Amino acid sequence: TSSGKQTTIEVLKEGRIFGDASFLEHSVRKANIVAITDVELICCRITDLIPILQENSELALLMMRHLTSTCNYLTNTINRLVNYDSIQKVADFLLTETNPNEPVIPYTHSDVAGCLNLNRVTVSRIMGKFKAEGAVEYGRGTIRVLKRQKLEELLK
Repeated sequence: TSSGKQTTIEVLKEGRIFGDASFLEHSVRKANIVAITDVELICCRITDLIPILQENSELALLMMRHLTSTCNYLTNTINRLVNYDSIQKVADFLLTETNPNEPVIPYTHSDVAGCLNLNRVTVSRIMGKFKAEGAVEYGRGTIRVLKRQKLEELLK
């Protein structure tokens, strides 16, 4: 940004936890968060959570699965940002953020551009190409993946 501050955008799906690594590190995560859709925020101190995790192995396992999922998500994000061109970045993002059962995401082209550190005009051009090929459709604040295979082919 012009102020010299670095902006990182993290995309969270429904039911996801933000700041979970801070629990394990016993540290404070300094971050500003902006929600694209309505969210429910629940704050929890590590001193309150550890005894609950110690007494509930099912919850502890759930937290471990969540952390593993987060690690895999971040690994994929790094791979995307380092190894893909802009078209592949958008295709991979759409595939990652949707699935066959939930093919719609509540994002604008600007939201996608911010998540991928791309120019909005670039994302709009790419999305127009995807739309012309029948791979996606979009409207006000939503993007629907119609043909996952079309997008997957771009990543080969």
